[in-house]
Amino acid sequence: MTPFTVDVLCVGQAPYDLSFTVPHHPAPDEKTVADAFVACGGGPAANAAVQVARLGGRSALAAYLGLDGYGEQHRQELELAGVNTQLVVRGADPTTLSVVLRQARWAAGIGQLSRGDTAVTRRQH
Repeated sequence: MTPFTVDVLCVGQAPYDLSFTVPHHPAPDEKTVADAFVACGGGPAANAAVQVARLGGRSALAAYLGLDGYGEQHRQELELAGVNTQLVVRGADPTTLSVVLRQARWAAGIGQLSRGDTAVTRRQH
């Protein structure tokens, strides 16, 4: 590894976000169709590293990304934003995905998918 200097080292989660805008949150066992879809890298540590770089700082991310397509896309997005990814660990386990269902009158319902685990939450504003 090449030595490097950073202003901020961000350590933590870096899931890949799959965001869907839906007309309503589906009831149990109900299907719905999304009106819009956005896919991009996310997670608190990765988002912080990108913001530091956008503000002109030198940032690096220490996190896990799988060797799958989501992990590779996330790595490319981070590097394009100017984040040093030398401390990102890559491996055979899949990249964690965050699935976001967004409806105008509700906060996002977020479910993180990692090794088959799921969780969904919903709050009304």
